[in-house]
Amino acid sequence: MRRAVLLVLSLASLVAVVLAPGPTGWGPSQWGVQSSDPEVPRYRAVSGAVLGCPELAAPEGTASVLAGLVAAGRPSAQPEASAQPGSAQPEASAQPGSAQPEASAQPGESAQPEASAQAEQADVGQASLQPIDSQRDLARLPAVGEPVTLLVAQRSQPPILLRSSGSWAPDSLAGIATRSVRGAATGLASAACLAPGTSWWFVGAGSQPGRGSALYVSNPAPEPARFDLSVLARSGPVEALAGKGIDLGPRSSVRLRLDALVPDEELLAIHVRATSGRVAAALRDVALVVDDQPQGVDYLPPVREPTTSLWIGAIPGGEGARDLVLANPEAQFATVSLGLLTESGRMPLPGLEAVAVPARSVVTTSLDGLLDGQSATLQLDSDVPITGAVRATFGGSRADVSWVGAAPLIEAPNDLAGAAVVPTSRALATTVTVAAPDGPVSGTLQVMGTGAASGSIFTRRGVTRAQATEQTPEDVPRRGVAVVTGGSTTAAPIDLDVPAGGQVTVTVEGTEEWALAHLVWRSAPGAGPAVVSHLSLASRTPLATGYSWWPVASAVAEVPVREDVGVLAGAATRAPLTVG
Repeated sequence: MRRAVLLVLSLASLVAVVLAPGPTGWGPSQWGVQSSDPEVPRYRAVSGAVLGCPELAAPEGTASVLAGLVAAGRPSAQPEASAQPGSAQPEASAQPGSAQPEASAQPGESAQPEASAQAEQADVGQASLQPIDSQRDLARLPAVGEPVTLLVAQRSQPPILLRSSGSWAPDSLAGIATRSVRGAATGLASAACLAPGTSWWFVGAGSQPGRGSALYVSNPAPEPARFDLSVLARSGPVEALAGKGIDLGPRSSVRLRLDALVPDEELLAIHVRATSGRVAAALRDVALVVDDQPQGVDYLPPVREPTTSLWIGAIPGGEGARDLVLANPEAQFATVSLGLLTESGRMPLPGLEAVAVPARSVVTTSLDGLLDGQSATLQLDSDVPITGAVRATFGGSRADVSWVGAAPLIEAPNDLAGAAVVPTSRALATTVTVAAPDGPVSGTLQVMGTGAASGSIFTRRGVTRAQATEQTPEDVPRRGVAVVTGGSTTAAPIDLDVPAGGQVTVTVEGTEEWALAHLVWRSAPGAGPAVVSHLSLASRTPLATGYSWWPVASAVAEVPVREDVGVLAGAATRAPLTVG
């Protein structure tokens, strides 16, 4: 029998697993006591979710991709055991820039989860991985705590979806991590997979010749979608070539090179706006090569909708350039005041109390020398709506980059967030930072590992581990995706308390014993809003990646429907219409 030999030169990672619910389960304590006041929003758990991961673009040469996603389930009041992934049911579709998904409960349904839900209901749910262009399952998550790995044996892989239903849907998480070892895109990159939305912002990309940055937009729905692109540069708005009325068929995706859309721009802010349906978007940015040395690659994290008050965190400490990028889409000049949240508390940013951002433009400001090597969360207050991100550069002549962006705050009822796929090795140190911008924050960081160190995609020096893998063609399903199952390990939870106006950074220990790590944060009941992010760094290589965590769209607000007594009374007294 003919056998295909695949040489692993570079790797991109995902892993599928269902995390066990907490000991308290899903009860009133998770959301607090819901008010009986009809004017106060009431919430119920989502019963279905779809998360879209960007296309996995392998570098030049033969490559393998380890793919995996994490879904965390907790029992709901009325688990929908019979719901099939992909069936018509309420799905979480969080708007970028808003912690609330756009969905509503049926009038008359209870928003209060049952406190007496049985523990075994934690298992009542379903989740599966599917290619975007098919309803065929690549892998179905078998049970709580059992990971699934997808081995992708080709140069690239179209977007993969995580579809979940029942009690697993409120806590679905997904993400990707990639490692490139040649060319301009040499470096480490990662991204969260988010629910489709109608508006996405990305700040900090560029489109000079040779940069190779690309925007990935996908439509996981069975109906067509359409979207427009708006682009801001230093000089003001830039008209994207063929950037209006871009059609996406059902369950399809498109890759748009920035150097073709808006050629030769050093700094860009990009707004993807769906005019029909919903789309998922991601942006992979490659820095320009300097003296034949790569300068880094990463996915730009989506940033929240422009607003007058936002937080970017946490900016990594240590050596290297730190650059703040701000976008102002409004027709008015913006004055942005800056402050810091640090482990010592709230303080001004010395030497840079304010930044001016011209109307309808994007600017960059160096933070070098202002942070004194310390990690901090940046607070921004503006007189007109703005949004932004910070780029951190690590290394010398050869460098890698990592980004943190302005993300929605993690707060009730959507108090869960995480990084589903974190690459690990003895050379990589991973830290998680939790900041408390408005009131004290308490919560739990759960660390879970998948696989053994022998299966890591890195050696101790942080270099891709080359290996030969033999598989028969029958072992590789359509599009070159093979399913591999493995064990998982859960470390002791880390309880954190963060004072108001401060931040706490913890180093995640023991990850070098695993192939991949999964990090999940849940705020305690009554905790203030939180800003959470992570960074994985191998400073000697250099390799770096991380991002700000978005809240998982676990709950939807009920939309009450009330009868208007005045209208009813008028209808009752109105004389019937007679004809003839």
